[in-house]
Amino acid sequence: MEKTQFIEKDGVKIGMLKYVETNTITITYFSVYEQYRGNKIGQQFLKEWINAQTKDIHLRAFGTIGKEQKLYQYYEQLGFVKTGKQYIDSSPRSDFIVQSYTRFATPSATVV
Repeated sequence: MEKTQFIEKDGVKIGMLKYVETNTITITYFSVYEQYRGNKIGQQFLKEWINAQTKDIHLRAFGTIGKEQKLYQYYEQLGFVKTGKQYIDSSPRSDFIVQSYTRFATPSATVV
């Protein structure tokens, strides 16, 4: 069952994280609403959320072609490692380069 956790600032929902938890955690969606991007609220939220987890975390990062490296660097700074090969996912609006990532749970892993 997918779970949803909202990102809030001053009592206002400004984004959300969706995930499925079994013996691991799979992030299915993470976004900060456009008007709230750029002030690191989402980044701080995700760091704190990741540090509270005790299981491996998996995700697929969908990067717009030409801008994907910045997204990939972001997840790698959070302790995720690439797993699998990149592939292109086409949609009516845009083409994305998709990369799978895993952050392995360790007792002392803390994102700074």
